[in-house]
Amino acid sequence: MIKEGNTTFDKVKYSLTAKDTFIKDNPIAINFTLQNTSKEKLWILRWYTPLEGLKGKIFQVTCEGKEIPYEGPMVKRGQPSKVDYICIEPGKSVSKEIDLSSAYQVP
Repeated sequence: MIKEGNTTFDKVKYSLTAKDTFIKDNPIAINFTLQNTSKEKLWILRWYTPLEGLKGKIFQVTCEGKEIPYEGPMVKRGQPSKVDYICIEPGKSVSKEIDLSSAYQVP
């Protein structure tokens, strides 16, 4: 499964990739990539993206048409600081693999 799209002003392209099937009780690995398609550095806030891991309900997970509830940590935040952002150079990308089974109990 691959999901791709563009974000604000077509400066950032994203993709989510995963296997089409998974084995019960094994990790459910999802790879998230952000690519800077502009000619300038972009500073992206990691919050509410897989770049920070699973710290809130950022995905809608379903199994056989039934929504699986999020059971991971919920983080409350103040104002972001510089360490909460990631800089992506022009033409470069950043990726992060996360395990959905750490926050979703998929049957």
